[in-house]
Amino acid sequence: MDATNCQSDDPATQLSGAAVPWKWIVPLLAVMAVPMVLERFGVVPISKLEFVGDQRPVGADWPWLGVVAAQALVGGCLLLLCWREYIRSLPWRVSWLALPAGLLGLLAWVGICELGWEQAIYQNLPGADLKALARASINPSESFPDPVSYGLFLVARFAVLVAVIPIAEELLLRGIFLRMLQRDDWWAMPMRELSGTSIAISAVYGALTHPNEIFAAIVWFAAVTWWVRWTNRFWDGVLIHAVTNAALGVYVLTYQQWHLW
Repeated sequence: MDATNCQSDDPATQLSGAAVPWKWIVPLLAVMAVPMVLERFGVVPISKLEFVGDQRPVGADWPWLGVVAAQALVGGCLLLLCWREYIRSLPWRVSWLALPAGLLGLLAWVGICELGWEQAIYQNLPGADLKALARASINPSESFPDPVSYGLFLVARFAVLVAVIPIAEELLLRGIFLRMLQRDDWWAMPMRELSGTSIAISAVYGALTHPNEIFAAIVWFAAVTWWVRWTNRFWDGVLIHAVTNAALGVYVLTYQQWHLW
């Protein structure tokens, strides 16, 4: 594939009028805020991690069905509301090569996580709390034993994992943040103009947002930024993100690696 010819005409460079920054930022922030808001109103337990093994009360995970459903609904509605602006700035173009790239992303993510470097480092840090860094993991077959609630949880979880998060996070990071660092008219900046510094910033972002999977996140986020710069296709990054997340969800369910859930 010739990256220089991936986008023969670039409507983004012909845009007139500034984009609205909040439309690019709010969807991801809203999805992240859902658990905190629901916890504030007593819907979600204060900490799922305080229950260990058989000590977990019956029904303790039920509120999380509402959490993932709310995340899917809130995030999906915000993205649909602002969709025209995203397409106006970033015309829909994808490459089939993004599909195998997403699967390679899964191999890299799981392979690096299995090395256990993060745990080894944290255990040697004074005052480190591995419990605080761990993800709140759910085994849906145990948490939702009846088929209806089990199915609803998986539908909502995969909707967030495969659709909402890939679009919302890519819009925030590579859609606005990295471009805004380089140009005032960021909405008109093609992906090919992303700098080498943007790749480094993506790696830092990945490390900060995935503290228990730092090294996998550094590699994955940097690689995706390199890819969208090389192909000049923002939506390739979204597709890679979606494929990696979908494959990761299948991996978690198949091998019961709930710490990656």
